[in-house]
Amino acid sequence: MAIKCWAKDVVNRCGLGPREREPAILFLGSSLAAFVAIAPIVERLLHRDQRLSVYLCTADQNIRQYLAARFDAAHVVPPPFGVAATLFLSRYKVRALVVLENAALLTAALAKNAAHRATPFALMSGRGLEFVCEEKDAVLKPEFMIVGEPISRSSECLDERLHLIPIKENGFDEAQADDVVAALKPLIGRDRKWSARRDQKIGRWIAKMLFSLIENPFWARRMGSRIERIDDLEMLSKQLGFPKTILCLGNGPSSEDPRLCDVDYDALFRANHAWAARGFLTQPDVVFTGVKASMRKVKGAIFGVLDENTEKVLLMTRGLRALVSGRLRYFVVDKIKGFPHGMDWKQHRPTSGAIMLSAAVQLRPERLVIAGIDMFQHPAGSYPGDTATVNAYAPAHTYDKELNFILHCLDGFEGDIIIIGDVLAREWEQFRQSKTES
Repeated sequence: MAIKCWAKDVVNRCGLGPREREPAILFLGSSLAAFVAIAPIVERLLHRDQRLSVYLCTADQNIRQYLAARFDAAHVVPPPFGVAATLFLSRYKVRALVVLENAALLTAALAKNAAHRATPFALMSGRGLEFVCEEKDAVLKPEFMIVGEPISRSSECLDERLHLIPIKENGFDEAQADDVVAALKPLIGRDRKWSARRDQKIGRWIAKMLFSLIENPFWARRMGSRIERIDDLEMLSKQLGFPKTILCLGNGPSSEDPRLCDVDYDALFRANHAWAARGFLTQPDVVFTGVKASMRKVKGAIFGVLDENTEKVLLMTRGLRALVSGRLRYFVVDKIKGFPHGMDWKQHRPTSGAIMLSAAVQLRPERLVIAGIDMFQHPAGSYPGDTATVNAYAPAHTYDKELNFILHCLDGFEGDIIIIGDVLAREWEQFRQSKTES
C-alpha cells in the first residue's frame, strides 16, 4: 500500500495523473489549519451544480490524507516537480491558483509557468491578516487577496487588492462561502487573453506571422486557396449558397431529437465537436468554436470564431497544416463586415452555441430551426448519452446572461423561428408574451 501511494504521488508530481475534463481551481497550502479555515469554500465549490474540479495541493502527506478523507470529491495532490510545472498546470486544466496564507509556497517554477499561461493567482486566508505573507520580490504577484478577518480586530484596508470578509472566529462559515466563491469564479472563467500568455512560443510566432499576412490584402489574396478569412457577411452567405433555412444545433440532448430527421435545411451550423462521434448530422457547413480540440478535429467546415484572440488561436492550431496540405476557411464574428459590433465581451462572453445563433440571425435566412440549445436544463443531462458530465455551465458562463443574449439575438430576426427543445422554446414564448403585454 505504501509503495502504491508513493508511486501515485510521483505520478502526480510529474503532472501525469488522469487528464482533467473540466476547468479546475487549485488551492496550495502547507498547514492543516489553513485548509480547515477555508473548508466551507471548498465544500461549496465541490457542489454538483457547476462544471468545476477542485485540486487541493500540499507537500505534507499527513495533511493530504486528512483532506482526501474530508473532501472525497476533491483531487488531493502533492506539488509538482519543478520541471513538471507546465504539464501539471496544463494536464489538470488549472484555471486559477489560490495560495493559502504564505505566497512563498508558490515555487519559482510554478509561478513562472502560471505567468506564462496567464493563470490568475490569488492569496487567501480564513484566519486573518496576521497569517498572510506576501513576497515582495516574487515572480508572480497575487491579483487580489481574500482574507477572513475576525470582527474583534480592526484592520485598515490599505491594499486595493485586499478583500476583507468579517468572520466571528477563525475560519469562513457557510453563509460567507457564496460570497467568496462569487469572487473566485471570474478568475476561473476568465478568457486568458492571447496578449497575456507567453507559452507555446513557436505556435504563437506562426500564428502572429499568418495573422499579419492575412491582414495585408496583397498577401491575403495569394493565401486564399489555403487560408481564407471571410471578411464580409455577403461573401459568407454566398459561400453557403445563400441559405433560406439554417439549422442550428447546440450540443444539448435535443440536438438528437427524432423530429430533426424530417427537417429540410440549406446550411447546418454546429458548435464545438462533441457531436462528431455521435453519428447524427455530422456534416456541418459552419462550426463555431473557441476550443483548440475542436479546431484540430473538425474537417471541411468553415470555422466561426468570436474575436481576434480566438482567431490567432485558430491560426496557431490549424494554420501550418492548412499551408502544407489542406485548407482553412473562417470568419471572425467581432470583425466581419455586416455584423453589429461594439459588444462588450467583458460583461458576457457567450458560448459557442449562442455565437452560432447570433451569426445565423445576421445572415437573415427565411427560416431558422434551432435544437440542442438546452442551456443545461434538460432532464436527460448535459449532452446526448452523457450522464456523467455535470448538467451546468462552466464558470465562464451563466444561465441568465446566456439566456438574455440569445433572446435578444432572436428578437432581431424577421423570419420564421422553429425551436426544438422545451427549455429554449418555453423561454422564447415567455419573452414574446412579455413584449406583447408591455
